[in-house]
Amino acid sequence: MDESIQSELEQELKERDVLINQLLPHQKILTTISDALEANKPISCNVICKSEDGMADAHSMTKDFVDVPDWANRLKAADMAARLKGMYPPEKKKIEEEVTWKDSEGKIFFPYAERELVETGGNGGNGHK
Repeated sequence: MDESIQSELEQELKERDVLINQLLPHQKILTTISDALEANKPISCNVICKSEDGMADAHSMTKDFVDVPDWANRLKAADMAARLKGMYPPEKKKIEEEVTWKDSEGKIFFPYAERELVETGGNGGNGHK
């Protein structure tokens, strides 16, 4: 690649990173995830009150809204937080490679062999299990 094009691309990447860090600072992301861990959502409900303590004008058809935990969004936030903290084990990846094995009679068997790859985590291994 031409050096001038490469240096131009590097400069654009640096500018992009600066802009992203200005618009999305780490603290803002972490605060948003933290807030989402306690997310609530409003649901409508019918007020049912057998005694009239504090509900003098309420009857069986009175509708109201109450906040309840938003478990779906809380779980998404918990998953995102766990990923950011590295709490999950490395993902295993499977690859298939074509293998031609022949028995003594020349018949082919096991046309594909599966092999799992495990991320090495930078320990210098070859990544094969």
